[in-house]
Amino acid sequence: MVYRLRIRDESGVILPISLFVLFLFSIVTMYAVTKFEMEKRSLAHIEETYDLELLLLMAYRDLEKQFTKDPAKKQGQFQYEYGFVNFRLLDETGNSYLFLFECYSESGELFMELSMPK
Repeated sequence: MVYRLRIRDESGVILPISLFVLFLFSIVTMYAVTKFEMEKRSLAHIEETYDLELLLLMAYRDLEKQFTKDPAKKQGQFQYEYGFVNFRLLDETGNSYLFLFECYSESGELFMELSMPK
């Protein structure tokens, strides 16, 4: 004689399986959220760095133009859409000038020493 298993005897199996699937789904979701937040922070940092480097590049070019016209000006400030840049002559050697650039934007600041040929 063959006996059939009754469904009522298996009623405690579905709850642990459901909880396990829910746990796996939660882990995958938390991993995706964490990865998204890291990428968001990374892109914000890249944007901040891009803005500061753009300020530095524009100030260097403007200083080249200004310094060829008026080499007596040893320090000053440039205003731009993204922020402003202070510059100051640190050293003058035989064939180059050494300038300190201080770039300030809404999101950060950058200090850089660059040399400019005479």
